[in-house]
Amino acid sequence: MNCKEFNKNIDSFLKEKIDEDLLEDFIEHYKMCKSCNEELEIYFLAHKIFDNSEDLGENVNEKYNLKESLVNFIKEKEDIVYRNYKRDFIFKMMFLIGDGMSIGLAAYFIYILVTL
Repeated sequence: MNCKEFNKNIDSFLKEKIDEDLLEDFIEHYKMCKSCNEELEIYFLAHKIFDNSEDLGENVNEKYNLKESLVNFIKEKEDIVYRNYKRDFIFKMMFLIGDGMSIGLAAYFIYILVTL
């Protein structure tokens, strides 16, 4: 992901509507690019103040520690990416095992038919 794509997806990221396929690239770019890191911090601050102003009154610590709040928000998204990787890995392994069993069973039946 480049900086232009990153900036285009900031709003959907903050509103938690970013496509799961883009989420991992977005987070990786955030970690690698200092300029985009700072840009996201600014947007996150504005998002918290203007879009969630009623939420800030509930959590006094978050009101003063928005950097930590952003880090926690990104950590939650990283957890989603990790869970998706685990889920996809398990599904792929299940299909691989199923395919292997199907091939083995087919080979067994062919063997039985040939030896009769």
